Amino acid sequence: MSAIPSYRLSTSPGKGLGLFAARPIAVGELIISERPLFLARDEWEIYEELAELSMRDEETFFALTDSHNPEHPTAATIMLTNGIPTDPQINQGGIFPIICRINHSCLPNSHYTWSPSARRMSVYADADIPEGAEIVVSYIRPLLARSDRQAQLWESFNFACGCSACTGPPDPVSDSRRERIYELYSLVGMAMQYEMHVAGMQYTKERLRLMDEEGMGHLSTRSNCHGAGYVMAQEASDLDTARRHFAQSYAYALLGEGPDSEETTGRLRRYLSWRLNVERKIGRVDTLPVICDRCGREGHRSLGETGGRGKDGGNRKGSEAAVAVGGGFVEHICECGSAVYCSNACRTNHASTHQAVCEVLRETGMIALMMEGRWEVHG
Repeated sequence: MSAIPSYRLSTSPGKGLGLFAARPIAVGELIISERPLFLARDEWEIYEELAELSMRDEETFFALTDSHNPEHPTAATIMLTNGIPTDPQINQGGIFPIICRINHSCLPNSHYTWSPSARRMSVYADADIPEGAEIVVSYIRPLLARSDRQAQLWESFNFACGCSACTGPPDPVSDSRRERIYELYSLVGMAMQYEMHVAGMQYTKERLRLMDEEGMGHLSTRSNCHGAGYVMAQEASDLDTARRHFAQSYAYALLGEGPDSEETTGRLRRYLSWRLNVERKIGRVDTLPVICDRCGREGHRSLGETGGRGKDGGNRKGSEAAVAVGGGFVEHICECGSAVYCSNACRTNHASTHQAVCEVLRETGMIALMMEGRWEVHG
């Protein structure tokens, strides 16, 4: 990571102050980590916390934008405008002097993550951010149609979004894609609840593919998607697919939460625990889906077959990692072992999306952990 500061505060046209990249920022890079001026759950706590602040910190707080009452700012409406959720279950939010300056976009290039144990809010890059570009997050759930997003932003923050996803002619394709991504979130949850694991794995792959098409790169969301795929692949006894989903889930957690977060370390603990008990898995279906990470094309592999292995059970890498499966599908596996494609063309076209995950798995030594031993299903 560069020692040069990654951001600078500057005026954003029509938005007041904002954060801008002071140098190129790589996907997964920690942009800023900051302690709160205070945390509060209601108006009474806001005034209690303000009474404890130094004069300098109090001035910092009242210098923040008040989009609800710009002519006569109040502590409550400044908190309503700038407070970042830290514990939604108790309606708690925090004020962070610099992070609260980050503006909104429906195509965010970064995201917040709160660590209760460290008591810090961190911002990680969801994409490569070129020098001079504004660092933006989404204040709302971005998987709404444009009109619904605008209505929610106006109601909650009293402004209309002017990002590229919200300007220009209406885009029904984008709206439909975002609505389907949100629908798939519910379908995956339903599949897990009712043990429809194979269908759930298909929904997960479709959701990830549509996120790629829409240009939505929220790392934590991708980590959770792959985490769900990992759980369902375990339950379906598709051990190779479970391993691949875990690898990507863990890599996205590393990129989006950092190596020491509760989410990242928890995922690794759960995976290692599963590895210890993997031989107890019992096959439940005769065939399993093999779904291309790039185009969504589907083939089927018989239960017990393992992709990307030679006749001696060893791992094959690179272009050699191709295994014929049902429906004319040829399974090409990335060298890192975490992504599968139906053709070299799909593998090449997905390279820019997959590159960051691939590099993380190499740098952390996770490939060796993922690949050691042979996966077998005992029925």
